[in-house]
Amino acid sequence: MKKRIPELTTDAEAEHFVGTADLTEFDLSGFKPVQFEFQAKSAQLNMRLPQALLEAIKERAVAQGMPYTKLVREALEQFIANQASLSAASEIFVGNLQLTVKSHSFSIEGKPLRLSTKLSSMLELFVMRKEMILTKEAILFSLYPNEHDQPEVKIVDVLVCELRKKLKEAGTTCRISTVWGRGYLLGDPKPMQSGMPEKQSMGRIAQ
Repeated sequence: MKKRIPELTTDAEAEHFVGTADLTEFDLSGFKPVQFEFQAKSAQLNMRLPQALLEAIKERAVAQGMPYTKLVREALEQFIANQASLSAASEIFVGNLQLTVKSHSFSIEGKPLRLSTKLSSMLELFVMRKEMILTKEAILFSLYPNEHDQPEVKIVDVLVCELRKKLKEAGTTCRISTVWGRGYLLGDPKPMQSGMPEKQSMGRIAQ
């Protein structure tokens, strides 16, 4: 039978215990994992979100037992880390689609993929954020950063339709999926299981 952790009343006692005791001999079943954050949270970020997205964030935060603001912060930190990793890569693959980062060029199984400037920019945005849902507004702003020159958001649907057609004609295995009420997502091809599509937790997916 394992021993109980002794009562430690000071930091010095706790440091001495952790530094000298064999913790495998003690019952740690009552302990709960915690996370420590050392950087000061001195800056603030205010943003406007769709109500449905905010509710989904809050639900996910409750499931993970943390404040929803912390969940958003961790998602941002993970996004930055992922983007740094992608930016450092010379080539990125989604299915049989290959993006050569330095030249901003695409190929499929070694064959160059020719696209218009706008379609190429859109596809690069999808690849750099693969498996992430992109809202129509985010895509529009990326393609038309000057708000005064931005067309109607419907142009995003038109461009996605054109891009899907080009990718299909070129024989790519990746797919741009519509996430109803959310936006679009580019992902690796996923096999069907038992004839049924994989369930999605947030938003209904359509190819």
